[in-house]
Amino acid sequence: MNTTIGNRLEAAITIEGTRPLLWHAFTPDAIPSSGKREARSGRAGNDPEEWRRSVLITATRQLYLLPSYIFGCLRDAARFTRKGRGTLQPALVATLQVIDERILVNPCKGVEVPEADHEEITPLTPANVAALLDVVNHYDVSKATGATQPHRLAALYHVAIRCGPRQGEIIGLRKADYDAKRRELRIGGQIQDGKRTKGKTKHAHRTLPVSADTARTLAAHLQNLAEEERLSGPGWNAAGLLFVSENGTPLGHSNLWRSYTALLRRAGLTDPMRRLCRCWTH
Repeated sequence: MNTTIGNRLEAAITIEGTRPLLWHAFTPDAIPSSGKREARSGRAGNDPEEWRRSVLITATRQLYLLPSYIFGCLRDAARFTRKGRGTLQPALVATLQVIDERILVNPCKGVEVPEADHEEITPLTPANVAALLDVVNHYDVSKATGATQPHRLAALYHVAIRCGPRQGEIIGLRKADYDAKRRELRIGGQIQDGKRTKGKTKHAHRTLPVSADTARTLAAHLQNLAEEERLSGPGWNAAGLLFVSENGTPLGHSNLWRSYTALLRRAGLTDPMRRLCRCWTH
């Protein structure tokens, strides 16, 4: 911004501060003067058309201020600068002139840019997946028969790997969302703060195909789930979810993550940043 004081000094100055500047000018052109009541395109204080009429912006969408605004700011500021027995304001008003017709504004100047997170995420390789599923499918040994038994949530990990839903979506799946005959999973909601909510976008509602081996794992999981419901009595898994805790409540994100990292360690995959699939990154 170029300014001059009387005929003695001309300078290019830059103004920086922490308070917001107003780049709206409510001129006669910005405020309808026809006397007729016009329909608003928004509500008072949030009217897009009023904003377009009053905002000071160039053809290239650069915000700017009027010289009278800058002059007014400096005039009012001079009232607090002492000069002899009075203030600097009279001298400034009599001599200061803002030469530029437009003072360009950069609202991003001075904004601190957050540092990028360079923590590298290592996805699982096919060999890692095979090692993980081997642990999931042979998690325990029956004391009665000596046969290996799968993890209680083995089907969840199969669905996560083969189908790739988000974490909130997979723990929000209901039993009714799985069509065993068609081998399909219908995604339409997710768990947030312990409650199931519906998806808000069209991409949040979709159908995922289920492979034959995942379908067999889900069939065994549903049998075990029905047995748990029978033994626990009414109210257990009241939401009808496909994957729940041993208490019949929705799975927590942090608890599921701890379970997953424990399985990784058991499979010899100790890197804590390894992601199972897309579901563990959301």
